[in-house]
Amino acid sequence: MRRLLLISVLAALSTQAGCAYFRETPPLAPQPAKEQVDADLPVPLGFALDRSRSLKHKRNDFRRLHLVYRAEEYLGEQRVREFLQRFFPEKGWQIAFIYGLDASKFIFWRDAEECRAEVREDFGDRYTELTIDVGPRKTPDGEFVGRSAWTPTELPASSPRK
Repeated sequence: MRRLLLISVLAALSTQAGCAYFRETPPLAPQPAKEQVDADLPVPLGFALDRSRSLKHKRNDFRRLHLVYRAEEYLGEQRVREFLQRFFPEKGWQIAFIYGLDASKFIFWRDAEECRAEVREDFGDRYTELTIDVGPRKTPDGEFVGRSAWTPTELPASSPRK
């Protein structure tokens, strides 16, 4: 009888310990706009910009960004993936491609810009990292999208040629 009671208590305890791991987690919310580098690049709450590894170059309508964010709390790659799939399209970005095995990688397009996002997690060290790269979008030939609007291919007839 004692043996049966001990087995039932151990079984009950082992099932209770596993339930906490599999509980439903709420979706991530975006940071307030004032805390983001650019309002059209949403970042989940809990992520901090690593300024030593990030760079920002803006001039007129051109921008090139390399932003590295890190959450010291393990948030899970899947939750950050869901965040990107939900909030980037709300800011006008079109999902062009999703790929990756070791890390989730995204390619987004909007007008003449391309955004590449990568989500990495380290369960052992308990952190999640989000890297966002933004720059001009290129065609398969390597030309910039919309480049013909920036520089004419021929000089007007009234312009002197040198």
